[in-house]
Amino acid sequence: MMMSLQRVNLLKIESFLFNFEIILLSNCLIIKNMNSEEKNLKDKVNKNDNSKDKIEKKKNKNVNEKGASGIFTPLDIPIVSVFENHYSKEPLYEVGLDKFLHTTKFKTQVEEYRASTDDEFRRKIKGSLRCVTPSGTFSQRQELSIIKHTELICVDVDAKDNPMFDLANAKHIIGECCPSLYYAGLSLSGEGIFLIFRISNRNFINSILRL
Repeated sequence: MMMSLQRVNLLKIESFLFNFEIILLSNCLIIKNMNSEEKNLKDKVNKNDNSKDKIEKKKNKNVNEKGASGIFTPLDIPIVSVFENHYSKEPLYEVGLDKFLHTTKFKTQVEEYRASTDDEFRRKIKGSLRCVTPSGTFSQRQELSIIKHTELICVDVDAKDNPMFDLANAKHIIGECCPSLYYAGLSLSGEGIFLIFRISNRNFINSILRL
């Protein structure tokens, strides 16, 4: 039986994102190791004012005055759409992404989800939690219904697909190595992570969907 073209495209996208996850995590862990070795080497060198100035100039070469990476302009707080749950198609309202990411409103449900081994109970909790669209505001939960883009993209990294990595620690390493990282957090289960990156080209997603 032949798979539909839509299914083939979805498989291509999933394959791309999986490869992206592996490359991203691998490179960040390699860079972290290199930075550690470089620090050890610098510690052995005599430190004087001239050497410190050179190191600071090199470190700040690609950083602007407001701390953003050189390829990005300073970012206002992104506004996103909030949905009743991950099944909902119509948004409830709009909210600042930072406010949603740091709210403690759902702390009890998240802790209960992580502590439970009952699949049905976990499904009920997951289906009751509010969701947002990090890439922008939408009139409906579909690509063509976007109102305003946030210049962000969210990537999920599942623990089951990446057993070779300590993801809880990896998110901190990625934060140190990737100036484009806007936010990194644990997934609902607490085992995976989600990464929100800034993107300089909004057509990036469209190019992937055309694969």
